[in-house]
Amino acid sequence: MHHADAGVTPPLFEYGAIPGDPFGLYLTYDSPRQLCSLLHGSIEGTAMRYGEQVRVSEETCMKRGAPACTFAIQFLRPSAPPRRLADAATASYPTQTSWPAGAQAVRREAEHLLADAVYAILPAVNGLTLSEVQDRLRENSPDIAEAARPFLVLEALNHLHHVGWVATTANEPGDTLSNRRYWRVAPVGH
Repeated sequence: MHHADAGVTPPLFEYGAIPGDPFGLYLTYDSPRQLCSLLHGSIEGTAMRYGEQVRVSEETCMKRGAPACTFAIQFLRPSAPPRRLADAATASYPTQTSWPAGAQAVRREAEHLLADAVYAILPAVNGLTLSEVQDRLRENSPDIAEAARPFLVLEALNHLHHVGWVATTANEPGDTLSNRRYWRVAPVGH
C-alpha cells in the first residue's frame, strides 16, 4: 500500500473465533473498493498453497447492502490426529479479548514452543532467511513442521527480535523480506 496513491484507503479487517468451532474464524472486511470476491479467492488460494482444506462462506456482503463483508472460515480437520503444536497453532489466528482464557493459554503456549524451536536453529553468525528457517524447522523439528507456516515463523522471529534475542538485516540497503537474514544474539546478562 505504500506505493499506492495517497487517496487510497487501506481495507479494515477484524477477526474472531467462531464459537464452538476450534477450527473456525470469522473475518470482517471493510473497504470502499469492495474487493470481497478477491479476498474470498485469496483465502482459498492461500489455504491451497499451504496444504490446508478450508470452507469459506460470505455471510454478509457490502455489495448486497451490508456495512461490511463477513466471512466464516472453517479449516477442515486433518485426517490424522493433530500434533500438539499443530493443535495449538490452530489457535494462533488473530484473537479477540472475548476468547476464553484456555484458548489464549493454548495460543501463548504454541507461540512459545515455536519461538523456542526457531531460536534453537538460528546460527550465531551469518543468519538464515525466513525460507531457510522454515526448511531447518522441517528438518530438525518434524513434529512442528505443520505449524511452520511463514506467517507464524515470521511472527516468532519478530517477537524474538523485539525482545533482543535475534538480530536481523532489516533496514540495511537492499533488504527485502525474502533476503532478510536472522541470527541469534546472546541476551543481555546471559
